[in-house]
Parts: sequence; structure tokens; C-alpha cells
Amino acid sequence: MCAVTEEQIKKLFSYDIEAEKHAINMMLSGNDQEISSALQDRINLVAKKEAAIQAFYCILTEHERLVIKRHVVDGIDWTCLSAEFAQKWGAENAKSTRSLIYYKNRAFKKMAQFVETHRDIYDFSWIETL
Repeated sequence: MCAVTEEQIKKLFSYDIEAEKHAINMMLSGNDQEISSALQDRINLVAKKEAAIQAFYCILTEHERLVIKRHVVDGIDWTCLSAEFAQKWGAENAKSTRSLIYYKNRAFKKMAQFVETHRDIYDFSWIETL
């Protein structure tokens, strides 16, 4: 079950929340009527996705979080990300592509394990629709 959950979490991080929020705002600004139930569901789902991403960042180490933010979300390639590590923590702390991939894989595994161990407490059913 974790492998599927990891894939779904990867989809969550590739989702452009800002674009979705912009689209919703455009619909709201052009609509003087009440919010439809479908639009309210869309707003709620975006809010859940945004909250989940922020919560997942909290359980990651600084290195894992940086790899997810810069590589997965921003699309920075491994070479540039390695240079960012060297710039931030000094050349002696530069990371190889292999190390960065390890951080990425460990981060997704950690997030998937969090979902699995907290399913009884939090409603993660919406992740299954990704």
C-alpha cells in the first residue's frame, strides 16, 4: 500500500496549487451569485492539498524539504540543486546526485508512512483520488 501512496504523494507535490487558487479566484470574481456546491468542493480540496503539503514539510528534515521544494515542486535539476547545497552549506557539504535522490526517496517514504500510520486520525481519503 505504501508504494501506491508514495505515487499519490508525488502527484500531490506536482500539483500547481497556486494555479488552481488563481482559477478559483477568477471564477469567484466573475460570479456574483452563491458559490455552487461543486465550486465549494473544489475550494475545500485545494485547501486540503495545501494543508497536507505544509504538514508533510514539517515531518521532513531540512535536506529532504529542500530537495522536495526545489527539485519536485520547482523543477530544478540535480546539478543546480547540488550547487545550491554547496552554496548554502559550503563546498565540503555539496551533495552528489545520488545523495539528493536518496533524500527525495526517503522523504516520499516518510510521508507515505505518515499517511499510513495516521489514517485513523486524519482523513486522507482525498489522496486516493490523485
